[in-house]
Amino acid sequence: MTFRKDNDVYTVKQALDKAYKYCALQDRCQSEMVTKLKSWNLSEDEAAEVLIQLITEQFVNDERFARSFVRGKFNQNGWGRVKITYALRQKEISSQCINIALEEIDEEKYRSKLMDIATKKWNITSARNDFEKKNKVAGYLVSRGFESNLIWDTLNNLEHDN
Repeated sequence: MTFRKDNDVYTVKQALDKAYKYCALQDRCQSEMVTKLKSWNLSEDEAAEVLIQLITEQFVNDERFARSFVRGKFNQNGWGRVKITYALRQKEISSQCINIALEEIDEEKYRSKLMDIATKKWNITSARNDFEKKNKVAGYLVSRGFESNLIWDTLNNLEHDN
């Protein structure tokens, strides 16, 4: 059995076979595939040919990728919509696909997750007063990608309940 290094040159057929395996591991977007194909030293025409074949056969689908990405980042990582949107833009996903994918997040679950994260952070944050504590927790929630208006509503409710 011989192993190739990624600096080896691949034929279109070899690259396509390798790309099928790469896409079978998890959903991929077009920009990830372009980066991967470049790392395989394919010419632009060869890379385009492979990418078109992958898209045609539904191995690469940006909308499916975006939906999967949103579900994972929200459910597993607790990211808010702002951070998710930013990450998808970094991957060159269209605004239309991003908006469709964000519909995967149930509004009630979103607010519930925000409240859970805020409550946990509130309980472990030390500060001289509630104002300082509120600002520390708000900064943390902003870094998690939640919208400012929802953060302040949540923190006001949390402060009122305590």
